[in-house]
Amino acid sequence: MEGDAVNRWPILVATLAVDLIALSLGWWWVIPLTGLAVAAAVPGRAAFTAMLAGTLMAGAASLVWQGGARTLDVADLTGAIALNTRGLGWAVVAATLVYIVLLAVAGAWLGAAVRRAGAGIRATGVADVEPVTEPLEERKDQHV
Repeated sequence: MEGDAVNRWPILVATLAVDLIALSLGWWWVIPLTGLAVAAAVPGRAAFTAMLAGTLMAGAASLVWQGGARTLDVADLTGAIALNTRGLGWAVVAATLVYIVLLAVAGAWLGAAVRRAGAGIRATGVADVEPVTEPLEERKDQHV
C-alpha cells in the first residue's frame, strides 16, 4: 500500500458491480451517485482511482454486453448519423467512456465537498456560516 491506508479492491469491485447493474438497466444517473458515495465515505486518492477504474470497467463491459460483437458497428453507425462520415465508431465508444468517467468525477467532486463540509460541522457542532451584518454596498467593495 502507498500512503493511503485504503484497500482499493473492495471499492473497485463494489463500484464495478453497482455501475454495471445500473448501466445494464439504463440507469446512467447511478454513476454520479456511486462517485458521490465513494468520495463522501472514503477519502484519498486510492479510493478515487479505484472508483474511476471500476466505473471505466463497468462502462466498457456494459457497452460490450449490450452491443455484443457488433458494438463497434453500432458505434460506427451512430458516428455516421451524427458526423456524416463512416469509420469513427472507435471515437463514439471513446467519447462514451469519457462521458461515463466525467459523470463519476462530478459525483466524486460533490461527495468530497459533502465530506469536507460534514467534517467542519462535526468538529464544531455548527456550520461555518457567518451572518451578513454590513450593507450590500460595503460588501460589493470587498469582491472587486
